[in-house]
Amino acid sequence: MNAVYNHGHHDNALLSRFEIVLQSDQDVSEHAYEARGILHCVLKTGIVDIHCYVVHLGLFGGGRRRQNAALSW
Repeated sequence: MNAVYNHGHHDNALLSRFEIVLQSDQDVSEHAYEARGILHCVLKTGIVDIHCYVVHLGLFGGGRRRQNAALSW
């Protein structure tokens, strides 16, 4: 979960017809008021495994640049 509230929460999601064989989340929040994350999934297609990244970046340019740099993890 990227953002947890008393009334619920939200996160990134990936829907796929292929089996998701691996998933991990990375918190790339810049501060507590703007929770952001990167979801990394590996899909098994039967031919080749596909790496997918679902990102929810911040509102401001400087934060987005730092969050994009986190994609190289």
